[in-house]
Amino acid sequence: MTLMIVASNTFRGLLRDRALLGLTAFAAVVIGVSGAFGMISAGEGVRLIIDISLPAILLSGVLISILVGTNLIHSEIERGTIYALISRPVGRWEFVVGKYAGIMALLGVSVAAMSLFLLGYLSLFGGGATIPLLQAIVMIFFEVMVVAAIALLLSTLASPMFGAIVTFTLFLAGHGTDQLKLLSDEVGNKFLSLLFRVAYYVVPSLENFNIRAEAAYCMAVPWGKVGIAGLWAVAYSTVAVLLAVAAFEKRSL
Repeated sequence: MTLMIVASNTFRGLLRDRALLGLTAFAAVVIGVSGAFGMISAGEGVRLIIDISLPAILLSGVLISILVGTNLIHSEIERGTIYALISRPVGRWEFVVGKYAGIMALLGVSVAAMSLFLLGYLSLFGGGATIPLLQAIVMIFFEVMVVAAIALLLSTLASPMFGAIVTFTLFLAGHGTDQLKLLSDEVGNKFLSLLFRVAYYVVPSLENFNIRAEAAYCMAVPWGKVGIAGLWAVAYSTVAVLLAVAAFEKRSL
């Protein structure tokens, strides 16, 4: 019950954040502009709109995850509101997990809003909701779930600025984990080889969520792939949140 109160308060507070509304509006503007490219591309309008819009939705979701996740706990400490919360019968684990639940609720609403706008916009060009497009949107949500969990973990360990830089770096690296494995196999130095190997297993393989090209060309992937990706996202996020709880439990306030 306490956890849900923390999550609900977090969600309501974030909804009033103008910066987050601005990021959602940014994706809407990009989707709108993509129509101009669609109109000058004979027979390729719907594909181009999807090609441009899905990365915009992903980027918006990732930036929201980073901005919120790396700042949430730090801002509570700076404002002193965390002391009032912890002085009540609120466990530190409930505080951290509740914050993450609130972030995920916000991301769910944001991704849904951007996706509905995209679907409505596509209808103006003769497109609409297809199975591949819906699968791609679900995968985007799984990806931002992982990024938000990493951001929350780093918020318990570092300053917001450093946490944001590291989280965004991991997001970029997560789309090139195959290169990390290649480097670990080919580099001559044993230490560097071990370092790249460890990074390969620690950095989340975010490219596994990327089926945006399939959506653009209306090629559905097996639902089993989507399900496995979802289970992996839940597992990775759970581990990251548990580590965040452990770090916050040991943190002196």
